[in-house]
Amino acid sequence: MLELRLIGRRLRRKPLPGFAVVLTLSLGIGAVTAAFSALDGVLVQRLPILHQGEIVLAWHVNPARDHLHIPFNPQAFEVAALGMGSLSAVAGVETAGARPILAVWGGGQLMLNHVRVAGDFFGVLGANPALGRLLGEADDRLGATPAVVLGYDAWIGRFGADPSVLGTTIQYGGRSFLIVGVAPKGLDIPMGTDLWATLRGTFPAWAEEEPMGVELDLIGRRAVGVGSSTIASDLQGVLGTDPGISSIYSPLQPVVKSLDDHLFGAYRPVLRLAFFAALLLLLTALVNATLLLLAGGPETVRDHAVFRALGANPSRLRWSSMAEAAILGVGGALGGLGLAWVTLQALLPLAPATFPRLDGISLDARGVGFGVSVALAAILGAGIAVAVGFSPSASGVLAPSLSFGRTGGGARVRKTLAGFQVVMAVVSAIGAGLLIRSVDAMNRLDFGFDSAGLSVVSLSTPYPFFQVPSSYLLGLEQVVQHLEGQRGISSVRPTLTKPLLSGLDVVFRTENQIFSETGRNPYVAVDAVLPGHFQALGMPVTHGRGFESTDNRPDSDPVVVVNEAASSTYWPGEDPLGKRLFGFPDQDSSWRVIGVVPDIRYRDFFELRPAAYFPLGRMGIVPPRGLLVRSSGEGAASVGSAVREAFSEVDPKVQVLGEDRVVDLLRQPGARQRFGAGVLFIFAGVTILLTVLGIYGVFTALVQDREVELAVRTAVGAERGELVLMVLGEVARIAAAAATGGLLVALAGTRLLNSLLFGVSGFDLLTYTGVAVAAILGALLSGLIPALHASRVDPIRALRS
Repeated sequence: MLELRLIGRRLRRKPLPGFAVVLTLSLGIGAVTAAFSALDGVLVQRLPILHQGEIVLAWHVNPARDHLHIPFNPQAFEVAALGMGSLSAVAGVETAGARPILAVWGGGQLMLNHVRVAGDFFGVLGANPALGRLLGEADDRLGATPAVVLGYDAWIGRFGADPSVLGTTIQYGGRSFLIVGVAPKGLDIPMGTDLWATLRGTFPAWAEEEPMGVELDLIGRRAVGVGSSTIASDLQGVLGTDPGISSIYSPLQPVVKSLDDHLFGAYRPVLRLAFFAALLLLLTALVNATLLLLAGGPETVRDHAVFRALGANPSRLRWSSMAEAAILGVGGALGGLGLAWVTLQALLPLAPATFPRLDGISLDARGVGFGVSVALAAILGAGIAVAVGFSPSASGVLAPSLSFGRTGGGARVRKTLAGFQVVMAVVSAIGAGLLIRSVDAMNRLDFGFDSAGLSVVSLSTPYPFFQVPSSYLLGLEQVVQHLEGQRGISSVRPTLTKPLLSGLDVVFRTENQIFSETGRNPYVAVDAVLPGHFQALGMPVTHGRGFESTDNRPDSDPVVVVNEAASSTYWPGEDPLGKRLFGFPDQDSSWRVIGVVPDIRYRDFFELRPAAYFPLGRMGIVPPRGLLVRSSGEGAASVGSAVREAFSEVDPKVQVLGEDRVVDLLRQPGARQRFGAGVLFIFAGVTILLTVLGIYGVFTALVQDREVELAVRTAVGAERGELVLMVLGEVARIAAAAATGGLLVALAGTRLLNSLLFGVSGFDLLTYTGVAVAAILGALLSGLIPALHASRVDPIRALRS
């Protein structure tokens, strides 16, 4: 009971320090628990598949053409699937991932994201159904009943978790599909999939004619003991056995990637960085809590000395100090778990849509267990530090104990802890600063076209590649003319694809090349446009001319407009006007260059790619899947409905899938950097705040401990300014040394940031210099109040006391 009475007496007499300890520990424990929950939910928890680490995906790259994802065509996939001995099971999945469709079920329409798979996709994954059955290899055979499997979340949210959905049909793309099962909860491959269908179920004429536009990534399960390099070598050898396929794929290099890297690789650095920043915050909080406990050292030691003089057992007094730290630690643990829950609730809605497995992130038993473990470690560490620091003197006399804190050892410990805080604050601030600089570089990026008021309306058409009826193209022009006459809509132009999505890429050759010499020619992004397209996007024609109405007729001279990147690549140092491009849609097709436009970041955010624009009416073989609509005022609010109404009159087969603001799409590539920068900014901000308070507390205590010394200095003639400079000089020395250490630690740890940086180096001098200067200035400001207090010490009062 003696220990509890001591603890209660101290906490009642001065509750504010105890509250500060609890709050400080809560901040650190809450941050690291929230970060661990995110890391665990995304990277550690397993998907509902068998032996997740054995699953790999494969595609090709062409380094010579700087093309980093070349998929399999269906014929190459069939050859690879039959001959890959390094994989125990092989299937295919569409490269484009889950894409939106407008489906009809139960008399209503549903917007779903669907993907087509080939072979025994679910068998390769080793997944079990939540309801019914999953698609098997028999469903991907000629003559099989077209069947689909629903995603678990889609079944819950769109179909009301109704088990009777099995055996019903769903219609989209002009076909009916039988719903045979529901995938297990958490299976999201590719990300965002609501519905899986087989290739042959979608294309009933598969055997007679290979469908155009089908591109697959290979997905398989590694055989025992087989590595990625072996699989890549095996793939190259298998494709080389077929002369027709070998001519396409022999110049390419196969890429084999684990499923984990494919799904989570982009966000793994963000999660690890957030966890590292949270650990720094936790360490700062622990140091601060220890400093707060040590700040009460003189009073605690006086209490211990008095009880020791009255005959109390020294070990019981030490245990009372540890018990006090434990009580405060338990309060910090409870507060930390509460803050972790609040942090997750606040941050998860702000996470980008591409963040994987958001539904798996929660403060579950594993997160709580981790938080409690961290809290127990913090309590133990703080308790030991307090017990050692507050030990009564061996002699048990009162006078030596009352001198605690005026000795050099206690001051050195406090200064060291304060410097350690500065190191962690500098490291956190540099990480946040580099990411903020990257986000700023992205925000200042010139996309090359005017995105203000521009929306893209996604369309679903039943017309396959190279089989587009002329009636659709005529109807499209009618829709454009109708919409441009409406109030608030200034321009409407078709496009083959939405911004920053994969589309049609072609390797061209020039008139001076033969087909075999095109091996190093780059892929060119192709778009089919109407006259006025460049004016509508705010792109000037820098050389030559744009398209006119006479260029858009099926019988007109085949002409093309290229961008500056294509011009400089195919005709370096030459005037491209009048030159010809060959190779699309077949090797004998020829297109005369009539104009050059600037490079824009429409198909790729990070790179200015070669691009070629063809007149839609003259090309007429690829159906546009989007409309670029520039609007303002009332027109901006009704773009989607206006397009839907226009197509209902002109071509009811075309359906509107959705509408996106182009400025929002252009922000998506930087979403993970923005999210990471925001999280780091919060954690670094709290770390800096705790560091400032820690330095203030350390030097306030040191000034109090040295009141007699300061009184003597004042008595012998020291000026107030000298005392202020003496204290600030000591602060500056600690801050400068700690800031240097922080810079060195940050330099060594920049590899964690490299994949997230854009437009700024991991060794950015401005960021490092700015953080170091700010750290020293912040420390000086933190020590200013204690320094001013030192200059105001009353010599008579201090010496008398």
